[in-house]
Order: sequence, then structure tokens, then C-alpha cells
Amino acid sequence: MKKIVIAIDSFKGCLSSQDLADAIEKGVRKVWPECRICKIPMADGGEGTTQAIVESLNGQYITID
Repeated sequence: MKKIVIAIDSFKGCLSSQDLADAIEKGVRKVWPECRICKIPMADGGEGTTQAIVESLNGQYITID
């Protein structure tokens, strides 16, 4: 069985890391529908870092006044 890791940063102002990983997974599944895929949102410390951390840890945003 093929195993694929999708670890990608966001496309600034276009798509989040998760959206890109989902799109790549969709394309890979067209070629290898039974492969095992691990998606890891990435960030370089700039825009999207908080989102990548929250998504990768299944966290949540909490707003406090």
C-alpha cells in the first residue's frame, strides 16, 4: 500500500494549508484511490501559523472580551 504525506504551507491570500492539502489529496486519490494519506498543515511563522497549529492539534479558537 502506498503511503503519502502531504505537508504544505498556505498560498498567501489564496488557500489555507488545509484547503491545499485537501485539493492535493483529491488529485492523489484519482491515481491511487486506496493509498494512505497523512495531511499535515505547515506554516513558516508568518500568516497562517496560528491556523496551522490549531488545525493540526484539533484545537479551537476562543474569543475573550
